Amino acid sequence: MSYLYDLNEETHKVQFGFDYYGWYPVIRFTADYGGRKTSFIDSEGNNAQVKWRETNLSLSFSVPLNLTGSKWIKGLNPSVGVDQKFLWMDKNAGYEFKEDRLTSPVYQLYAYNQHKMSVRDLYPKWGQTVNLIYRHTPWSDSVSSQFALIGYLYFPGFVNHQGIKIYGGYQKTITGNYSYSDLVAVPRGYVNLDFPEYFSLRSDYAFPIAYPDWNVPGAFYLKRIYAKVFYDYLNGYTRGKTTDLSSMGAEAYTDWNFLSIMVNVRLGGRVSYRISDTKWQYEFLFGFSAD
Repeated sequence: MSYLYDLNEETHKVQFGFDYYGWYPVIRFTADYGGRKTSFIDSEGNNAQVKWRETNLSLSFSVPLNLTGSKWIKGLNPSVGVDQKFLWMDKNAGYEFKEDRLTSPVYQLYAYNQHKMSVRDLYPKWGQTVNLIYRHTPWSDSVSSQFALIGYLYFPGFVNHQGIKIYGGYQKTITGNYSYSDLVAVPRGYVNLDFPEYFSLRSDYAFPIAYPDWNVPGAFYLKRIYAKVFYDYLNGYTRGKTTDLSSMGAEAYTDWNFLSIMVNVRLGGRVSYRISDTKWQYEFLFGFSAD
């Protein structure tokens, strides 16, 4: 079970996922429900924005190939799947869907090669990942499609346990009767960006601050405090015009366990300076995971 928030659309959803490894290929089923939002040009040439609720039922088959060696974690994971989408327009939107049920095949190829991490490492000392995704609605009256290429590079920092992460992504979307959410991340501090085609670059330098090991039995345990500084850039293309956006800033995080429950809780904050329009943005960050 997951809670997901789309920073660009400013929408959220809940997701349930199940993986079955009893057969080969691996079978994965996911179901999610939440809000969506998009901008478009209406029939009078004006900018318009609509919100809707969406349910996705997804079934995929993957063939994970584990090529891990003594010091390196590496592998290849091709997959193919299909999403069934159900859409409900907000009552006050003033618009209706031409199609409120769509089927979307999804094709993905994921490859990774990372140096094994120690307990205190924030990133792998060295590493590379590539994720290639294509999805479309071939049976729609007006076909939508989306292609994304995403990659990560990891490098060691100046001091042990520090690290550098470089993220790069390219995305091209053709919007017919359905509007896909973005797969490629946009610069931090920006929201409601809508580019049919764009390239995004994000860079982080992460460093631990302290390992306090503060423990109040039965109440909480504070494991780690760490921070990041970042610089992000985007080059987007829409309606015959190219746009450059960039931001820089810092993030701070704390890792907790509460009530002796084996769920890792991450609390933090981010301050972003939007270089393109000289504005500051402040955000509260949180996440959780179970070992």
